Amino acid sequence: MKWLSYADKTALVSGDRRISYGQLISMVRRTGEKMSEFSKRGDRIAIIGANSPEWVLALYSIWNIHATVVPIDFMSTPEEVAYILDDCTPTVVWCDAKTQEKTDQALALMKKAHPAVMRLESLADCDAAESKDAEGVG
Repeated sequence: MKWLSYADKTALVSGDRRISYGQLISMVRRTGEKMSEFSKRGDRIAIIGANSPEWVLALYSIWNIHATVVPIDFMSTPEEVAYILDDCTPTVVWCDAKTQEKTDQALALMKKAHPAVMRLESLADCDAAESKDAEGVG
């Protein structure tokens, strides 16, 4: 597999943290397995948060379980977020600490059923340091 020749190259940089392609792929697989516990193929899953490795991890993990990603601009107003959520009816919304209050306000404004809310920071459990080998990925 040609991608293995790039497995040690840096895929993401956040401050002092560097995540290689191999680590990222391993993290996506593990996170996708976690997500499969509460989401399934074809579900719509929203992400609202600032740029971070966890945001990227959520995006790829959602794709990995064959669900549809609904990215929401973290600068949107609660009213805009509620409109988007009502329109796409996601099963889960991933948000970060900075958008938690806005997400809660949006949920209060929603007219349809409320999705589950998960924190992007919880994805840090799939720390890159634990993901050194990417064998069997592909």
